[in-house]
Amino acid sequence: MSKSVLKIVNANKKLLLVKEAAESASQAKSDFISCLSHELYTPLNAIVGFSELLRDNDSILLDDESHENIDIILKNARALHSLIKEMIEFSKVNQENIEMSLSYCDLKDLLYKCIKIFEKQTLRKNIQINLNISSEFEESKIFVDERKLKKIIFYLLSNAIMFSFEDGIISIEAQKLKNEIVIKVCDAGIGIDPEYQQKIFLPFFQVQGGLVNKTPGVGLGLSISKSLVESHNGKIWVESEGKNKGTKLCFSLPQKK
Repeated sequence: MSKSVLKIVNANKKLLLVKEAAESASQAKSDFISCLSHELYTPLNAIVGFSELLRDNDSILLDDESHENIDIILKNARALHSLIKEMIEFSKVNQENIEMSLSYCDLKDLLYKCIKIFEKQTLRKNIQINLNISSEFEESKIFVDERKLKKIIFYLLSNAIMFSFEDGIISIEAQKLKNEIVIKVCDAGIGIDPEYQQKIFLPFFQVQGGLVNKTPGVGLGLSISKSLVESHNGKIWVESEGKNKGTKLCFSLPQKK
């Protein structure tokens, strides 16, 4: 074997070792997140549950300050509960094989149900959500994993509401293009600078990190959405002209011919 060929062989071996080490580290991280999340989830359920019982128990006389303190406990426990659920979901979709359960479903009905979930948040910020879907969806159903599509819409809508200004408008657009459907969640909020647009689907990435003016959450929603879209062999992308010019989070899902 010549020296040049030997160098190539050794280089390939080194690359393989580096790849295996990276995969092992990634798996270890996923296992750690999954284990930690589940260990935190159970006691946190108890905190939320018993706090609700204490707040709603009419036989216990509490002054206004005590009620306010219980509400603070509930608010923060629920926020932590939501973050842990995201981490558990991330650990699931981060596995190589995502189980699919494809069936026909009514897209319009699904979107209305997703909008209903955010009723309180939209009222709080006085945000209006408009639904603009192609007339084709009135007469036909789409072929998807309904549960996973709901999660995708949930994360994209949650993101749009979070970064929208008060009194804003969010629109959900859906249309059929050849053998695929395209769905866009559009807001007129803070927008995304071009330098961040290729990074927002990375796990744990946040446009504003650190301790000051930190973006809420842990930066997993869009990463989870990407995995769920790709499990359908679809594509996801972002469109934004920059700061304070709104954002369109878009994805396409192939359909049976």
